[in-house]
Amino acid sequence: MLASAHHEVLAAVGRFEHAAPELALARSLEHRRDWKFLFPLAALAPILQSLSSGYQVLLAGGEPLAQYETCYFDTATRHCYREHHRGRSRRFKVRIRSYLDRELTHLEVKVRDARRVTRKHSLARAFGDLEMSGDEVRPFVEQHSGMELSCFVPSLRNSFRRVTLLGVERCERITFDLGLRYRLAAQERGLPSLVVAEVKSAERRLGTRALAAFRAARMRPVSFSKYCVGLALVVPGLGSNRFRPVLRRLARIEEQS
Repeated sequence: MLASAHHEVLAAVGRFEHAAPELALARSLEHRRDWKFLFPLAALAPILQSLSSGYQVLLAGGEPLAQYETCYFDTATRHCYREHHRGRSRRFKVRIRSYLDRELTHLEVKVRDARRVTRKHSLARAFGDLEMSGDEVRPFVEQHSGMELSCFVPSLRNSFRRVTLLGVERCERITFDLGLRYRLAAQERGLPSLVVAEVKSAERRLGTRALAAFRAARMRPVSFSKYCVGLALVVPGLGSNRFRPVLRRLARIEEQS
């Protein structure tokens, strides 16, 4: 069943025009509002088909499905996780992400403010370098996180594949992440049936075609953090009451696929 769904996704993606580098740059959306959706892989192809006009697909290494690997950093007491679990409106995540198809690695600090606006700050690194070291790293991390660099240690790794659509007329970026897999020491957990979609827009209103497509499919935005959900899945006994509804939803998606 999953193999058939993957084939349908590739066929649907193949119908999109390819985005030019200039459009990708114009739609980088480092400062944005975003809405996330969770649904089974089998529902992805119909969503893509409904968006085949008005959007172009971003290729990575000539392919529409880009490969990502991420190493998250947190304090020994998991400050970033616990701030999100407490429902703090102002919070941040620190990660080193490798874009495998393009052979790029960036140190990134994602900050969400009280207005629910996300700002992503990025620092280029040597490809595959997962060390939080170098003269430029300390001021970068401390400026954007407000915490000393020495506080951070590797906390979780994940990998996934991503389809990215760019709005042709509107400043909008839609990502579909699939094949999500987590790893922490000897603990591993995969979510092969899950798609995490995110609509990223420079606008505050909900009137984009992508959001209309999700509404037509009876999908509602959810609060979802790859980092927090991943930790809750692979760390036994970690407090996760706030994330239980989404964890139950993930379990249903996997069971029904």
